[in-house]
Amino acid sequence: MAEVEVLEPVAVPEAPVDSMIVKDGLRFVFQGYAIWLDVEQFQVPSSEWGSGLRAGRSNDLERAISVSSQELNVYPIPAPHLTALYGINHLSESDTRKRFQDLAESLQGEEWPILEPDGFTSDVEIAGINGGLMNMAWMEATFKTSDEHERLIDHMFDCFFKGTGDVRQSKWAPHISLAYDNEDCPIPKEYLYNMVERFPSLAYPRKVQSLSLWDLNGTIDQWTLLDRIPLRQSTASANVVSDVESVME
Repeated sequence: MAEVEVLEPVAVPEAPVDSMIVKDGLRFVFQGYAIWLDVEQFQVPSSEWGSGLRAGRSNDLERAISVSSQELNVYPIPAPHLTALYGINHLSESDTRKRFQDLAESLQGEEWPILEPDGFTSDVEIAGINGGLMNMAWMEATFKTSDEHERLIDHMFDCFFKGTGDVRQSKWAPHISLAYDNEDCPIPKEYLYNMVERFPSLAYPRKVQSLSLWDLNGTIDQWTLLDRIPLRQSTASANVVSDVESVME
């Protein structure tokens, strides 16, 4: 296995180059603000990234998202992340920013648990069906949840929804999405597994490095990063998976 190196969270990548003609942009219109978990990334020699890629080294998650968006001809996800909260649409932007800073103060000294890999998924979601919130197809690297992870998400929910009467109803598995498409264009699992073979670090455990606040009002090309706060870093070592097949579905 290639030697890995932990990287700092990366800047938001640029939109697709002008020469890329997206077949049909993701039609779903998102609402409200969201909190993302920003995770560590790994660096590998360029020889590990497959043919046709630029020389040198690249951040694994950012590069996997870039490659899949080009090959699937879809708009790239703006930044690698795990969604912690979605649909904060009862607050103004200024109030949302204020609560995000309050959240930062309340999390001082907290360490997010290391996220352990739990397979890979390609699926379709339809709003209103089986708890679905949006219409889209996607592929993801899935991670195991834990009592500590859920406790921190509950705390985050309380910071933004306390006093509204809303209850956190859905607890989705932690995951990093690698590509989104419209619901009528499901992403083949064979393609996802091929990506994992080309990017074996997708099966690595990840430390959460920071939280970021995003304005998701509109379509994916309109998403905007509003703020980011660092988290205390765990001194524990993540157990890197040596057998990718052990976390495949």
